[in-house]
Amino acid sequence: PLATKVPNPNWTPAAGRLGALAVDPSDKNTLYAGGALGGVWKSTDRGKTWAPIADDLASLAISAIVVDPNAPETIYVGTGNADLFAGYYGQGLFKSNDGGKTWSQPSGDKFASLSIARLVLDPKTGDIYAGTQFGSAGWGDYCTNTDVSTPGQGLFRSSDGGKSWAELYTGTIVDLDVDLSASPRRIYIHDWVTGVHRSLDGGSMWEDAAGLPMDSFRIELGVSPSQPQVLYAGVDRVDHAEVYVSTDFGKTFTQVFGAPDYCEHQC
Repeated sequence: PLATKVPNPNWTPAAGRLGALAVDPSDKNTLYAGGALGGVWKSTDRGKTWAPIADDLASLAISAIVVDPNAPETIYVGTGNADLFAGYYGQGLFKSNDGGKTWSQPSGDKFASLSIARLVLDPKTGDIYAGTQFGSAGWGDYCTNTDVSTPGQGLFRSSDGGKSWAELYTGTIVDLDVDLSASPRRIYIHDWVTGVHRSLDGGSMWEDAAGLPMDSFRIELGVSPSQPQVLYAGVDRVDHAEVYVSTDFGKTFTQVFGAPDYCEHQC
């Protein structure tokens, strides 16, 4: 049927949308990719070939993967396609200690029926940060069980490999990043409802960021590794993307005019 609608089709194997990508810090040839609804895949040749390694997980919707730099065979996967109303809920956090051969669920059913939007692993302390949001089971008119008030949404930190979690913030987390050069850690989050916030004391107190649009579904954040006072924000404007930068640790942002539109109509 598709061939009759597309003139001169030339179909080749292609991946669907990716929700996560991680590189083994001890071996740059080894990559892990998470499909939005396609499970976890592994490459050991810099992405030339891929093999599925987690098809038996309770959820194949993936939005977050991190590799432990101190134990690179240890991988954490956050399930759920974290795309708000166009996403799918997951079944919690999964962990592998053998490079993806076997998996466990250290947190049990915590975060089930939610989407884990992002994971950050602190290589110095071993802490894991997880940002969660409500889950859906479809898109548009087919999305019949979305509950934006689902409990368990927020920012959490685990200090025991994902077994237990302390809640640092309550809200619908779209993205997060952590400045690992600071002590206490500086944490940045985008809450879908209230915007971008920062914590300068490891998550105890939170401040609003200024200068960013408040009507964006998705703002993705990134701390500059070489200049931790610099924070970048990629802002979804529905039909195009905008880039903003902060040079004062996320207190204020200004738009970077002329920046590439990195997602166009896919925002």
